[in-house]
Amino acid sequence: MFCRSSPRLLHAIGCALMLVVASCADKGTSTGPPGPDTLCVCLHPDTLCCPWLEYMTEHSDRDPAPSPDGKLIAFTRFRIGPDEIWLAESDGSNPGRLTTGTQPDWSPDGTEIAFTRGFDIHVISLADSSVERLTHNGTSNYPDWSPDGRYIAFTCGQLGETCMIEAHGSDGWSVGNGGMPDWSPDGGRIAFLGETEGQSLWSDIWVVDADGQNRRRVTSGQWFHARYPQWSPDGKRIAFVATDLGHAQLRDSIWLIRPDGTGACKLTSGRADGPKWTPDGSSIVYSRHLPGTSPGVCTWTIWALSVQDCSQQQITFPSAGVPGHSGQSPN
Repeated sequence: MFCRSSPRLLHAIGCALMLVVASCADKGTSTGPPGPDTLCVCLHPDTLCCPWLEYMTEHSDRDPAPSPDGKLIAFTRFRIGPDEIWLAESDGSNPGRLTTGTQPDWSPDGTEIAFTRGFDIHVISLADSSVERLTHNGTSNYPDWSPDGRYIAFTCGQLGETCMIEAHGSDGWSVGNGGMPDWSPDGGRIAFLGETEGQSLWSDIWVVDADGQNRRRVTSGQWFHARYPQWSPDGKRIAFVATDLGHAQLRDSIWLIRPDGTGACKLTSGRADGPKWTPDGSSIVYSRHLPGTSPGVCTWTIWALSVQDCSQQQITFPSAGVPGHSGQSPN
């Protein structure tokens, strides 16, 4: 799904855009002073980012997932060869490879991680590194563990459905069209990505009861390609990614919204992807797209953003072991 590199299509046009767009910050955009009904304390404007098409990617850390106790973080490292899941301390120290795969998601007790390998859902035990394959259809990804640990929701099928399977069983079923599911903290609802009626290039965030009933749309086509819904630990907010329209670089920003569709506000400006809340709800970890070490090259790394004061901390760094990269490693 993610490309490690892309050809420099329309290079001349891209260079012209680079001369016009001197900054990735949204000019004239402000959330105003925070009030009692405000979801975002402030907007974090990225003054550095990479264009959508013109640049190649030299290093990609994506899919961040904090552990339930907040002490570790799992993430996907995309590189030459099989994509890998890595583990590190929450501050990025002591990183190490866990297994091949993508899209890690922790079990509620922190002893296992569900992940995608070869478009099927697997589970790895952190105690002995044993791996169990749960699906065998070759069309499954984006696993998300239920809060009680009994089920795993995931995207399945060629057209995209939200499916459910027992965490250590073979019984699976569909709860309706959609994808990228995320369980609410109380386990009663699932947020997911669904299409906007009559606009195949647009998509919306929806919420459905865990039994597949009462589908309700949260966003209403006001964003382009809304995706990656993620419930806050208190269940009062949903973070998601949407592409900003009206910008030559088609930047992806992180937004917050209430489950009833009110109070939408932008949390970041720049290129961001794959947000996940920390267990205490104080921060969001996500992938940030920044200039790399060479002209015409970009890099994805994991960052933590405070939703209270918008301070940021870099979690992962381009590894010196990645072919073609000479960046620094945190350890």
